[in-house]
Amino acid sequence: MATTRVFIEDVGGSFAKFLRNAPKIMRAELKYAVNETAQGVESVMRSRAPQGPEAPHIRDDIETQGAAITKKYVTAKVGYFGGTGDDGDQEHVALYNEYKPNAQPFMLPAAEDMANDFRDSVKDALQRMENGLARSISAPIGSGGGSGMI
Repeated sequence: MATTRVFIEDVGGSFAKFLRNAPKIMRAELKYAVNETAQGVESVMRSRAPQGPEAPHIRDDIETQGAAITKKYVTAKVGYFGGTGDDGDQEHVALYNEYKPNAQPFMLPAAEDMANDFRDSVKDALQRMENGLARSISAPIGSGGGSGMI
């Protein structure tokens, strides 16, 4: 499996604690943002992947393994996880293209290119979550009769 991992450091475990205590809507929005970014990384990675006699199917076999929420992270995997059939041995070619002299790297540059898009997606997700929570808080609690007095 040839993949690129990008982490945002969780200093002191504060993000993990935040995730454990976050409302479902927030976790769903963050998962959506991570998945949306992973799809973008996959697209950029495919466009940069080598193609030719040494690596005939690497581009076709790049995929995203969808977003998931763990105890500590919101994560998604993007990369070359091994092809099918005759393509199963192309992983070494994918890695070779990342690190050899005069390489045509495609995994890490794709992740780096999408970093700002990821930040924007998370900001948008947090804004949607804030709006959703604000709507749920301002909604009337009961619709029955009564004076409204407690």
